[in-house]
Amino acid sequence: MKHFCPWKLDTQLALSLLLLHQLQQQTQQQQQQRQQQQQQRQQQLQQRLQQRLQQQLQQQLQQQLQQQLQQQQQQKHLGSCSCSRNSCTSSSSCCCSRNSCTSSSSCCYSRSSCSSSGCSDEAAACFGTCVSLAAAGIGGSAADVQEDACKDEGPRSGVYVHPGVAQQQQLLQQQQQQQQLFFSNM
Repeated sequence: MKHFCPWKLDTQLALSLLLLHQLQQQTQQQQQQRQQQQQQRQQQLQQRLQQRLQQQLQQQLQQQLQQQLQQQQQQKHLGSCSCSRNSCTSSSSCCCSRNSCTSSSSCCYSRSSCSSSGCSDEAAACFGTCVSLAAAGIGGSAADVQEDACKDEGPRSGVYVHPGVAQQQQLLQQQQQQQQLFFSNM
């Protein structure tokens, strides 16, 4: 006849409870590790998305600026010109002299087109400073053109900046400031 030993049951129950507690702790630790890993993955994904968005925005802004600059450059007679009375101090196509052009294209500020021998209409050209084609095409004598187109810089001053270029430079500065403000707030 077997004897009933209650202390053995208590020991087995205690061991079972201890194992169960350990299993619960392991399960909780595993769940916490999984949650931490998921959070890290989400953070990494968010960082990658933010970096991609920043790169895309930078590329878009750069493309827009380049397109605007190209459009401005394609327009004739836009730029900072530096001309003297009888010769060009710059090799750019927006520079003209009294009787010669820097290239065979329409670089002459005259009512007429630029020929290989120079300005075909000297009287309408401003000899003191570079002017736009529209300003030089006002007509009249050389003195009249100087009065209308060169009055801001003087008939013999060195540099003339087209208003369109000044506006473009201001727009570029504004866009750069907006870009810096945007990325500093992210």
